[in-house]
Amino acid sequence: MLVGLSPSRLLARLTLVAAVGFFGGGWGTAAPAAAQEKLEEETVVETTVETEEAAEPATETPETTETAEASDPDDSAPNEFLKDPVAAALQKEYERLRVAWVEEMSAMQTALIRFHDGSEEDAAARIQVYREHQPAARQAYSALLDHVVKMLEYNSDGGGFLWEFIARTIDHRGNVDWYEGLTPAAKLLAEQTHGPVSPKMHSVYARSLIVDGDFATARTELDLALQTEERLDCDMRLVSTLSALEEQFVSEQKRLAADPDDLPRVEFQTTRGPVVIELYEDQAPNTVANFLQLVEDGFYDELPFYQVMDQLFAMTGDPIGDGSGSSGKTIADESDHADARSPLRGSLVMAKIPVPDDNSGRTYPDTASSQFMILLLPLDLSRGEYTVFGRVIEGMDAIAYLNRIDPSEEKEEGDVSLPPDRVQTAKVLRKRDHDYKVEYIETSP
Repeated sequence: MLVGLSPSRLLARLTLVAAVGFFGGGWGTAAPAAAQEKLEEETVVETTVETEEAAEPATETPETTETAEASDPDDSAPNEFLKDPVAAALQKEYERLRVAWVEEMSAMQTALIRFHDGSEEDAAARIQVYREHQPAARQAYSALLDHVVKMLEYNSDGGGFLWEFIARTIDHRGNVDWYEGLTPAAKLLAEQTHGPVSPKMHSVYARSLIVDGDFATARTELDLALQTEERLDCDMRLVSTLSALEEQFVSEQKRLAADPDDLPRVEFQTTRGPVVIELYEDQAPNTVANFLQLVEDGFYDELPFYQVMDQLFAMTGDPIGDGSGSSGKTIADESDHADARSPLRGSLVMAKIPVPDDNSGRTYPDTASSQFMILLLPLDLSRGEYTVFGRVIEGMDAIAYLNRIDPSEEKEEGDVSLPPDRVQTAKVLRKRDHDYKVEYIETSP
C-alpha cells in the first residue's frame, strides 16, 4: 500500500479509479453488465511503493477499499420518467460516457498491474502506457461530469447516485486544484437542498467562480465557506485579496482579447501529460527570449516540479531540485512595463530571490533566471514585482495532478515521500521569424 501519506493526503489523492464506484447506472437504472464488471474490477486496488520508479504510476492509483457496495444502482427506483424521449436519450449518452471512462481507467489499471508484476525490462513501457492514458481518462471524466450536470438540470429527481457523483467530484477536484469546467456542477450542488454535500462545497465553488471571473458570487460563497466550513488558508487569502484579483482579471481579459494569434508556444511533456504554453512576447520580450533559449537548449528536460503547493503554484526550472539552482544567468524584471500581464490561474511567473525574513512577499530585483511558477489560483503578486510571461492554454488538468511537494516541510524519520513529477521534455512549437537575443545582467542580492 502507499506509505508516507496521512489519511487526509490519501483522500486528497482520491483517484478516478475510486471515483468509478461513486455512482450507479444513472436515473434509477442498473449499469450495463460489461460496465458493471469493469467497475467491480476497478474499485479495489492495492499497490506497493518500493522504489521511486514504482511510486510514479502509483500516485494516481492509491490503495482503496471502497467498493461499489455503497453505490450499487437501486433497481427498484422509479424510472417512469425514462419514458420521456429526452430523458431516455440523456440516459443512453450517460451510459456511453460512463463505459468510455471506465475503459480508460481499466487500461491504466492494467498497465499498473503489469508494471508491478512484470520484469524490469518492461517497466518503462508499462509506465509509458499508463501515462498515455492519463489525459484521456481525465477528458472522459470531464465529459461525464458535464453530462451528469445536463441530466440533473433536466430532472433533479431520481438521480441520487448522480448527486453523489457530483458531491465527490467537487471534493476531489477541489483537493487537486482542478477547476476547469467545474462551476456548473458546483452551482448545482450548492443550490440543491435534498442531496449529499461536499465538506468544502462553498470553498471549492468560490475558487471555481474566481477562476471563471464571477467575483460577486464568489464573495457570497467565500463568506459561506468561512461561516459554515473548516477555515482554510486559501479562503482567507482569497477574501483579503479579492478586490485586487478582480481588477487583475478584468484587465487581463482585455489583454487576452487583444493578443495576436502568432504568439510563441512551447509544449512540455510531463509525467502527468502534455502541457501547452503560450508566451507573452509583446509584454515580456526578454523573459520570453530567455525561456525559449532554455527550452531549445534542453535545460528543462527531466527537471522536477520540486515545489507544488495546494491552491498556490507548481514550480520548476531548478536543476538542483531544492530551490537553490538556476541557469547561471539572470535577467531584468519586466513587471514594471505599462502593459505588464496579470497573474491568473495557469499564468507562468518568473521566480526570484526573496528578501530574507520578510513576510510581505518582497523580492530582490532582477534576480530571475530559469525557475518559474505555474499558478493554481490567481495571486496578488504586486509586492514581489514578478514578471508574468505566459499562460497554460492546454493541460491544466495535468498540472492539477502533480504530486504535492513542500521542500520546507520537516519529515519524520521513516517517512517515505512520493517523488516529484517532472518535465520529461520541452520543445518550441512555434515562434516568430526573428532572432531572440537574450540580454543578461549581473546582479547580486
